[in-house]
Amino acid sequence: IPDMYAGDLKFLVGDKLIQTLADGDLKSNEVSYGSVFYGRGTGIHGTTPFNGVMLKNYTAGFYPMTIENFKTGLFVTSAPDGYRAVFTYSEIFNRNDQAEVLIVPMPDVKKQGAYLLYPAADFFSDRSIRCFNQIKLVQAADL
Repeated sequence: IPDMYAGDLKFLVGDKLIQTLADGDLKSNEVSYGSVFYGRGTGIHGTTPFNGVMLKNYTAGFYPMTIENFKTGLFVTSAPDGYRAVFTYSEIFNRNDQAEVLIVPMPDVKKQGAYLLYPAADFFSDRSIRCFNQIKLVQAADL
């Protein structure tokens, strides 16, 4: 894996930058999820717990709950190497299984990035993003 350290995490609405979260600046209530994680051609990743902040709680102030967001809002998440994962707004803000999407701080892990995105409900690791550096809210009609 090439060194693609991402030292901060940017939050956008469309192309407008709302906030930048620097390495070590994530301050909120953390939760922990134990998980069996599979994927990326390497089989089981282990059962280590992921400790992080719920994405919906951290971003509720700048990604408001509106009818339009619930109907057509999409989160495009990315890493510096171009890896992307897409989540619907409703998938993040309207869960009934308490399997939240987490922003996991990764302090002092220079080859992995300052943050990792962990979707607790996903069995496979395909939408988990190491070196997580951007999340953008867009509307489906704008694509």
